[in-house]
Amino acid sequence: MVLFNFLTIFPELITESLNYGVVGQAIKNKYISCSVIQLREFASDKHRSVDDKPFGGFDGMLMKPEVLGKALEAKRHTKILFPSPQGKPLTQTKAKELAAHDEITFLCGRYAGIDQRILVHYAIEEISIGDYVVSGGEWPSLIIMDAVARHIPGVLGNQVSLDADSFSNGILESPAFTRPQVWNDLKVPEIIVGGDHAKIKNFNEWMSLLVTLKKRPDLLENLDPKSPLGQKWQNKSKLKEFYNQLSIEDKKSCALDTMETLLNEI
Repeated sequence: MVLFNFLTIFPELITESLNYGVVGQAIKNKYISCSVIQLREFASDKHRSVDDKPFGGFDGMLMKPEVLGKALEAKRHTKILFPSPQGKPLTQTKAKELAAHDEITFLCGRYAGIDQRILVHYAIEEISIGDYVVSGGEWPSLIIMDAVARHIPGVLGNQVSLDADSFSNGILESPAFTRPQVWNDLKVPEIIVGGDHAKIKNFNEWMSLLVTLKKRPDLLENLDPKSPLGQKWQNKSKLKEFYNQLSIEDKKSCALDTMETLLNEI
């Protein structure tokens, strides 16, 4: 069982979110556990203040090192993460790496951030969920935890679900469909409903490459050329041939009906 700790001044933001979905079931089935700790409990003044004015005339307030330090002392043995736009971006590979830890502690920042010395003293790893700023570290921490938890054996129930996720093989997953087979004149590709699993697998691999080329072409730059998908990506003529063989209906249903120019440029 992996233990996730959350150090926060808004524990309700965390606890309410832990009751639902995959994470809620994982807690219920004891694949993971969560501890939510109120940072104000470590404040020493009567107002339980956790912040103070920064030196240098900067705007906003910073969370105080005395308070954070007291809270972190008991968690020094854990992997400590601080969600921050200054950190390295969270990736599927990073989430899988973090899932190997027995205990992870999230320090949820607020206000204008935290005193830099906390990051230095406790060797805290900063991690980013994107190039933007939100009002606190609680939601980013939950996002990171969810991404990590999916890699813990038993959490998803079916390993195939994880293997089929976008980024699991380095690129985006292929379009997905359910019943009805025709909706608003948009049809599910015939090969998907045909029942031939080998053909479906091959179809989805080529579709994943096309979807990634359209939406996130940067991901294709790091695709392992020795992997099955990497070898397919290297065969540009075969990719174009696959696209040209798609019916107009299939291209439309998969939102790939305007890719001719893009394919001609690769």
